[in-house]
Amino acid sequence: MRRQSILTGSLVSVTLVSATLALTAVAAVSAEAAALPSAQVLETDNAPGRRADHDRIDALISSRTAGLERFALAERLQAVGVPAMPVLTNRDLFNSTQLRERGFIVDWDQPGVGTFEYAGSPLHFSDAPELAMRPSPALGEHNREILSELGFGAAEIAQFESDRAIVTAPPLSDGRT
Repeated sequence: MRRQSILTGSLVSVTLVSATLALTAVAAVSAEAAALPSAQVLETDNAPGRRADHDRIDALISSRTAGLERFALAERLQAVGVPAMPVLTNRDLFNSTQLRERGFIVDWDQPGVGTFEYAGSPLHFSDAPELAMRPSPALGEHNREILSELGFGAAEIAQFESDRAIVTAPPLSDGRT
């Protein structure tokens, strides 16, 4: 079964499979519970119905959750059985204790740039070695190797460098390297 996400006012994400459950749960955690229609009124007992009703479901959930804090809302929905997660910004991801503990956020030393935190590989398998991460190549670092593989000789490559057709450093503001 294909799961399709719906976003609720940029607060939380729930799947269309659980949209009816989400409406019921939002009613349970909302001060305005009586204003929400029942699942029968929405006629969303099947996937095609939920997809057809997507905009209305999204609007109903958004209108009832707009003033709520997204992390607390996700917790409240999860507590009543709705698979929900707050919509996260990049800052949220980098501040996530869980992602840090699982090794997703890594310190990375990029030569010429320095050490910064980056998103690491999301793939970690218990029976496989970690994926090797390596720095990005420097500008022109592989020029000679690639041009040689393409059949250019050393003299031709030297002429490309002399003509500045290939470079290993960005030009200075006055056009020099």
